[in-house]
Amino acid sequence: MTIKMIATDMDGTLLDARGELDLQRLTAVLDQLEERDIKFVVATGNEIQRMRLLLGDLTERMTLIVANGARIFEKNEMMMGIFWQSDLIADTLDYFYGRERDVH
Repeated sequence: MTIKMIATDMDGTLLDARGELDLQRLTAVLDQLEERDIKFVVATGNEIQRMRLLLGDLTERMTLIVANGARIFEKNEMMMGIFWQSDLIADTLDYFYGRERDVH
């Protein structure tokens, strides 16, 4: 059996308890995976901006499934994305207008 892909999440897997990432180690892992032609996929609830901040140029070397599956990026380019439609956003904002509460 040949491994074709490895998928992981961020919190508690790639990120340590402080929410930090060992970029040097991840780079070495990606080097080995690429030598073996194995795709590396990160699935997360985070948005792409946060992933770019955490991973830097490494986003060019992997597939990112972000926003809980709403968008997929391959080598830092969006391949698929689902967004709220403008009328749904307007309806949602209208619904909550005036219902804001101060939280202390």
